[in-house]
Amino acid sequence: MADQMSEVEKKIVCAQIERRHKYRLEFLRKRTDPCQHSLQAGYVFDPAIQRFNSMKACQYEYFKPTLSSGISAFCMTILPMIIYGTLIWRQRSDFEMDCRCGRLKYRDRRFKFSNILTYSEVLVLNANGFDNIGQFQRKEERKLQGRPHPSLY
Repeated sequence: MADQMSEVEKKIVCAQIERRHKYRLEFLRKRTDPCQHSLQAGYVFDPAIQRFNSMKACQYEYFKPTLSSGISAFCMTILPMIIYGTLIWRQRSDFEMDCRCGRLKYRDRRFKFSNILTYSEVLVLNANGFDNIGQFQRKEERKLQGRPHPSLY
């Protein structure tokens, strides 16, 4: 790869290597200086890092809402939720329509053995005198003894 680089690119790379080496030596000199190091709470003080940290601390005080910041906030928070919700709703409604129209047989469904009742169904059962769901399920099982369930075929 070094053969493919032009002379200008080689000079730029060499300058970067020299600059990195110079900054490394400066950092090590400051880090090992016993006089300055003890005055700065045990670390090398870098004004550029301090400016960056100060800028991040005061970022919210100087924020001005603009149209572009509003659009970006909408696109990063609300829009993904709308898209995800629409996809899930479409998938579930298609599944529900397939089940209701008979295109999907009971034996081919996922979660066919889960007996989950909604809150309104539980309220109806309680209003009809069933204290718990087990009583209702036992009564339904007694009704269906000896005959197959029609949705199995």
